[in-house]
Amino acid sequence: MAYGSDASYQILISELSNGDTGFLMTLDGAGFLKTYTSNDQGAELSVTTQLRRRLDPASLPYRSPFPTVVGVIQGGWLDVAHIYRHWAVPVFTGPKKRTWFDEEPGALWVNSHWEAEDGFAKLGGQPARVLDNIRRLRELVGTENSVALHWYEWDKLGYIDGDNYTDCPDVACGFDTHYPHYFPPRPGFGGAVDKLLDMGVRVFPYINGRLFDMQLPEWKDSVESNHACRDEHGNVISESFVSDFGVP
Repeated sequence: MAYGSDASYQILISELSNGDTGFLMTLDGAGFLKTYTSNDQGAELSVTTQLRRRLDPASLPYRSPFPTVVGVIQGGWLDVAHIYRHWAVPVFTGPKKRTWFDEEPGALWVNSHWEAEDGFAKLGGQPARVLDNIRRLRELVGTENSVALHWYEWDKLGYIDGDNYTDCPDVACGFDTHYPHYFPPRPGFGGAVDKLLDMGVRVFPYINGRLFDMQLPEWKDSVESNHACRDEHGNVISESFVSDFGVP
């Protein structure tokens, strides 16, 4: 089991032959990448941690930057989960402020557009088009129902100002480029947001918190050398949209 990808918890649990439950948990609030393994009988548990920097062999032995707990209890997986929860909840949660999510959990979420055939249409994020689509949606579902809009391509996508979005001034334009830069937005975006809010529509501009466009000048200037993810050989790990892990 890998922590840092599909698993959101740092614990391995094994049902033993005598009815007891064995477990291994790492109390790591810093989120080091890890792989948990066990043998077929579940009697041997282990965890491997990926270090964030290379160690000089002279600095060994290495000390783990977080405690690891191994134990056996009379009980089941839920009892072990309660032990882990006692540590995890105060570490990974903070004081929660109430938001509109708490007041209106049944809101209808919609995307501004999606083109299944050829990716995103360049005009789908136009403020005028989005406003028209949401007005018609409002007429369809009524004003008593909460609506939330996930607005794709609200920025200029790297193109020169204009509605046709065909004049590209540098090496890349279009969706999933120029991250982490989004501004300036498309002309009319701010006014459209105000009108949507007046209609009772919550607006969530799409952003991508995982990717950095490697075609940007600052990637080679400073980002790659200081912040890129690398494999065990020191090579930069790049990522495409469909990959699971390895974001520069």
